[in-house]
Amino acid sequence: MGRRCCRGKMPKGNGILLIFVLFLLFLLFIQRLQIENLEDDDDDCSIDIEQEEYMANDVLPALSPESERIQQPDLEAAVAAVAARQIAPSAPRAAVQAQCIIVRTNLYDAAETGGKIPESMGEDDMRRLWGGDYEKNKAFYESCASETAGEVLVYDNAYIYAAYHAVSAGTTRSMAELYADSNMPYLKPISCPYDTSAEGYLSVCYWERATFLEMCGQFCGGQVVHDTSEVKVTKRDASEYVLEVQISNGTVTGEEFRNAFSLDSACFTITDLGDKVRVVTKGRGHGFGLSQNTAVRMAKEGKKYREILLAFFDGCDIQELKEP
Repeated sequence: MGRRCCRGKMPKGNGILLIFVLFLLFLLFIQRLQIENLEDDDDDCSIDIEQEEYMANDVLPALSPESERIQQPDLEAAVAAVAARQIAPSAPRAAVQAQCIIVRTNLYDAAETGGKIPESMGEDDMRRLWGGDYEKNKAFYESCASETAGEVLVYDNAYIYAAYHAVSAGTTRSMAELYADSNMPYLKPISCPYDTSAEGYLSVCYWERATFLEMCGQFCGGQVVHDTSEVKVTKRDASEYVLEVQISNGTVTGEEFRNAFSLDSACFTITDLGDKVRVVTKGRGHGFGLSQNTAVRMAKEGKKYREILLAFFDGCDIQELKEP
């Protein structure tokens, strides 16, 4: 359908409406950038211990926002390659199937919005990482993609932000508490008691006191931070993740602090031990959406991939894409 052009002076009411619509689009663009920063920060959080050192060299070919439907063989090969980077082949089939649907949803969402394409694992990297298990593992991911072919997660007839992380701090997070206007009611606190006993759940880091204060000063434009009493957690969400840290007279987000200190998660506590500062974190990853550790546990208990996904993405539907 062509664009209709109207010549002459725009009515005053239409001009105000146009400005309002442009403002809303700007807010949505900024929010999308903030969310994609979360995805960037957590890119490798879900890779298990045997894969932690792996960094994918290949990326998926760019997907055109104008063409929502990707050729099925290419799509499912892409889904398998991305899932191979995000979850270990030792995970139960239902957990890997659930991850394939997360991958496919994020691929289509990226194609529609022009967002970041999830990174995949290249053939050479698969061979190097898996060795003699290459053929078996590759076939496993491809079968999981095939068994869920075309299925995506939707909310209100739109692709969701299919967030995932390795291990929660015991409860997943509400996106609305981080971004009040996010309109993602399906990302809300879900209890994950299994996560508190997971490998990597608890992490303890130490810094020399002077080094810690110097790093904190970088948040204040290099201003000197004299004492740890000037560094305070001032706001947490309902799942105990840090939302705000006060440093001297300014504030930073919990995620900004986490990234600066390379912490496993934004669920942390800070303790002054005199000559050293201790930071204890709970969980691995940003804490939104599906906890892979709990998903694996659910799969081992016999839960199917649909049950697993709908337990984490409340109010969403799993739909199969149809050929146009």
